[in-house]
Amino acid sequence: MKKKYDLTEQDIHKLKRDIENIEKDIQKKCNIFIEKLLDIGITVASAKINESPLGKYINLKTDISENQNGCKGILIAIGETKKKEGYAPFNILLAVEFGAGIYYNQKPNPNANKLGFGVGTFPGQIHAFDDGWYYWEEATKEWKYTHGVKATMPIYNAEIAIIKNVSKIAKDVFKIK
Repeated sequence: MKKKYDLTEQDIHKLKRDIENIEKDIQKKCNIFIEKLLDIGITVASAKINESPLGKYINLKTDISENQNGCKGILIAIGETKKKEGYAPFNILLAVEFGAGIYYNQKPNPNANKLGFGVGTFPGQIHAFDDGWYYWEEATKEWKYTHGVKATMPIYNAEIAIIKNVSKIAKDVFKIK
């Protein structure tokens, strides 16, 4: 929408108000844009977390903050860390994201090398490349056999879904044709 302004004092004040309104509108649209992207991320990450039997130990949240350049949004995943005397701490989120044990994780998370995580990288991990192993389950007071933890990659898959939808959502929110 084009507007015409004259160089009168009244039109200059009107132009200033119009520019301020445009800035507010852009900030509002930036927030909507980030919220929609984070909604996609939460939906995908939640689905992938729920595929894992350990998903109940992982929580998701988002954080949106405004700044001079617009706003930023962060999808935050928090996983419990299990600790047992005599064993290295075991972070559930890292196990669900990158996998634990080679049996279920022949193909690594595509971000594994870049981030330095993956099968065989957890502290104290001695069975990573075994077919399976036994662990002590405190709740039942029994030894249980496991093949490890399958990487469902909630954050990686959320990232991919967000990237795939950036243009579509930007066009929708900012009314780009």
